[in-house]
Amino acid sequence: MQIMDFLKNILSGVQTMKNTVLPQEIQNMQKLHDNIKNQIEEIERSGLANQTAQAKMRIGTLRATLYSHYKHLRQGGEIAPREAYKMHPLFIQMAREYPSLQERLSKIEKFYLGCTFGYQMPDGSIQPPELEWNDEGLKKIEAQAVHHTARLWYNDNKGQYFC
Repeated sequence: MQIMDFLKNILSGVQTMKNTVLPQEIQNMQKLHDNIKNQIEEIERSGLANQTAQAKMRIGTLRATLYSHYKHLRQGGEIAPREAYKMHPLFIQMAREYPSLQERLSKIEKFYLGCTFGYQMPDGSIQPPELEWNDEGLKKIEAQAVHHTARLWYNDNKGQYFC
């Protein structure tokens, strides 16, 4: 009888999760995530309409948006981060998709801008942000990095950045 009660409780909990309203914080992050993914897909599919500075800045803006999204994924939300959000299935899915978005946008940046995004270290190497970094590791990288932040660094002109 205990097993049946245990299973009923599990099924009841699953039903409750289905009926629970998605937290606004995760809804907002999901909308941003989908928007980033759609913009990357559009550029991959159609390219840039032209090679003007304005068209290229679209990539810079997209990078800044993805970097902001990265920070929110690391901390568990945007406005009021919570560790509990990191356990939500949609949050987990966004975190799983982040490396792919990072890689795809990096290819676009290299092709159209000749840039690589990340933390430029004193030796000139560039460390792209990774979700697996713990807070202490990230602080250490930021402390060592040029400008103490991640930027879009030109590949052929070390020390210069696009944005």
